[in-house]
Amino acid sequence: MGAAEVAVEARHPHQHEARECIGAAVPTSGYDVVIETGGSEGALQRAVELARVGGTVVHLGSYDPGTAWPMDAAFIKEVAFRPSLGYCSHHGYRRDFAEAAELLAARPELTSTLITHRFPIEDAVEAFRLAQDKSKGVFRVVVEPS
Repeated sequence: MGAAEVAVEARHPHQHEARECIGAAVPTSGYDVVIETGGSEGALQRAVELARVGGTVVHLGSYDPGTAWPMDAAFIKEVAFRPSLGYCSHHGYRRDFAEAAELLAARPELTSTLITHRFPIEDAVEAFRLAQDKSKGVFRVVVEPS
């Protein structure tokens, strides 16, 4: 999409491997746009830290209702929070999911890196349980219909 550099924060070994697979850099700081996908308070705080003064944090994660957003840190740096447009199309923007599908179609080798587990629908409870623990080598879990 025209970014001069793409960096990916990684905590677990499988995430480091995926970062290398896609050719992304290790994050430093001072980014115009930071896309937060972790869905935790710590991830939000780190996103603000990585953004430049006047930058933007796009949040894709799902957050608990009691999540403390780092508004003081964002205010000091004049960082703007923007929600994802993944679930809707507004104002001429394309849906994130459509762009992700096009990317995966163009680079099918990424699918096996990103979809790490598959479950039949009968095992959906176990799939969701596993999906919560990223330390077990999980990126995305797919629940497939019978």
